[in-house]
Amino acid sequence: MRSQPRFTIERSENGFSIYRDGQAIATYARADQAIEAVRQFRERPAQAQQANVPPMIAQMKARLAQRA
Repeated sequence: MRSQPRFTIERSENGFSIYRDGQAIATYARADQAIEAVRQFRERPAQAQQANVPPMIAQMKARLAQRA
């Protein structure tokens, strides 16, 4: 049986970074956003596995795709 991933939140120069098993997976500007994201990652493990792109970068990519 696979163990549950360990999530931690650390303050970084860009905001609050979320780490899954020691690897950074997302960064949020506010602590409450990071806490809510960890809750979501725990409820939906597949979402955490896909979260390798910081949300701000994902939003920028989506905006660029809309313009094309």
